[in-house]
Amino acid sequence: MPRANAFKTILTEYEIDTDSINQWLDHWRSRTLVALNSEKQISAHESALSDENERSVLTYERHTAGSSAARPYQPAPAPGQIRTMQIECHDIPAFGWWARDTTKTQQNQLNLSMTCLRFSDSEHREGFIKLSQNHAAYCWEAETDTLIYSAGIVASYGESDLDIESGDIIFIMGCTDEAAVQKHLEDPKHVALGYELYDAGVRLTPTFSKSYKTYGDGFFYEPPT
Repeated sequence: MPRANAFKTILTEYEIDTDSINQWLDHWRSRTLVALNSEKQISAHESALSDENERSVLTYERHTAGSSAARPYQPAPAPGQIRTMQIECHDIPAFGWWARDTTKTQQNQLNLSMTCLRFSDSEHREGFIKLSQNHAAYCWEAETDTLIYSAGIVASYGESDLDIESGDIIFIMGCTDEAAVQKHLEDPKHVALGYELYDAGVRLTPTFSKSYKTYGDGFFYEPPT
């Protein structure tokens, strides 16, 4: 599996009036070109529309180690725009992958999901990371249509209705389509992982889950120069 070329992920969600979303995305696309051409500390910059709420738009950014950017990109305000979520999470070393193939990872549509996991203490969290790292190695070989499969530990978050705390894990997965998502969820080894965690005494609580679709407006990797 390729090693990460960044060290933190910033996830920001906005609610926007439905009749203003296209205008907002047009502006965001132009900002992506700026990031691609001049902001070398940004190794991924993408937007996605929520599967659950037609007014919700997610922006996804990955920042390289040594990045001087203190804050994520702030888009120009749109009518009715409200920021409903902002999470900064730091990479878990050697955990999964953030891009599999530069061509596929910039495809027109990607099913992107995020799940927040909470642990009673750091020992349970480390137990989850250890067992899940082994499972990720299997997924790398068995699930070629799973293009993103990694996680970060929440370092900071903005005011939100979501149940989130520092130290939670944000697990992120990106697949080519719904069939790839189902293949992952139904794989016997994925099902067995839950039992392995339980048998190892690892206890966790999912606090929320969200799903989105991207449409090729940005990039999930740092293009070669």
